[in-house]
Amino acid sequence: NPDFALVQSDCIQAYVQAELIGEYIFISMPRSWWPAHWSGLRKLVCRLKKALYGHPKAVHLWAGRSGSVLKGEGFEEVEGWPSMYCKHFSFSGTMFIDVYVGDLIIFGPRKAVAESLARIRKEVSVEDPTELGKYPGCFHRVQHSGSKPKRPTVVEFDMCDYNKAIVDR
Repeated sequence: NPDFALVQSDCIQAYVQAELIGEYIFISMPRSWWPAHWSGLRKLVCRLKKALYGHPKAVHLWAGRSGSVLKGEGFEEVEGWPSMYCKHFSFSGTMFIDVYVGDLIIFGPRKAVAESLARIRKEVSVEDPTELGKYPGCFHRVQHSGSKPKRPTVVEFDMCDYNKAIVDR
């Protein structure tokens, strides 16, 4: 359907967009990250307020943050697919968003995709959407066959290189 889009968009430093909750964690930052007004100090620890890549709870905190933003925009979690969300538009169809690590894979009516993404970007830092290509560990091949207007589109998800790398390790 030419009125539908299949795109991906990277959430900029996704995990850092989620607040750490629960127990306080303190870290020592590299001196190169210190603000200028700390220059006279010898050693300093800071409370970590944002989830960082590698933190054991970072994935779950980001999933909660992104999920709450999507639900606030009227998306519903797809049963059995905890990272997949959908929203039905009465006149144009259904839109799907898959939150995969720090990427959004988005499919739906072009107008709905553009409008929803504009609203989501008010709460989450997201890059401009691009054609579906690759996200962590997975390449996409989008193929069209036949002639318009009923030209089917096939999207192949290829994780062969990713799985081979795991086996090799």
